[in-house]
Amino acid sequence: MKKYLFVWWMICCFVFTPSCGSDDNDEIVDDTWKLANEKAFNDKTYDPAYTRYKALSNNGVIFYKQIHPGNGKQIYYNSRVKVFYQGALIDGTVFDKKDARYDLPFLAAVSPAAANYSSSTNLNGYASVIEGWSVALQYMTEGEKGEVWIPQELGYSSTEQKDTRGNVTIPAYSTLIFEIEVAEIGEQ
Repeated sequence: MKKYLFVWWMICCFVFTPSCGSDDNDEIVDDTWKLANEKAFNDKTYDPAYTRYKALSNNGVIFYKQIHPGNGKQIYYNSRVKVFYQGALIDGTVFDKKDARYDLPFLAAVSPAAANYSSSTNLNGYASVIEGWSVALQYMTEGEKGEVWIPQELGYSSTEQKDTRGNVTIPAYSTLIFEIEVAEIGEQ
């Protein structure tokens, strides 16, 4: 009889005891990260160096600061552009970069309709961009360089981004900070 009571007690402990695993800690870290990102983004509201632009989808706004003016054509929703950029998180971690000194420009389609995928790896085509980029690019001209702050709603939202090795490069709920330089406007 004692043996059955012991087994019953073990089952109850296993079933009714709340988990103490790392998932709870991950949720706390995600909430802390999310709040820190929201605060950093919202702080730009009071920075006079940044202009606020609303997304056409009404999903949110971006903040844009011009670093260097352009002297070329205006970019439109159906444009395709060649850009150099650097993407960073609010803690300064650079997660991606296309440098004019070392790299070929990134071929970006301002809207999904303007993208053309010439291969499964998109080596020669113009790629779609996140909504925050689409908004920012439409306020830029050829040759312009600027800094754009993109909230998680216009970036990757609650989806973390991973590199080819499975390492997280952009945590969920991240505000993205891009420095974008428009090298040229491609075919329309």
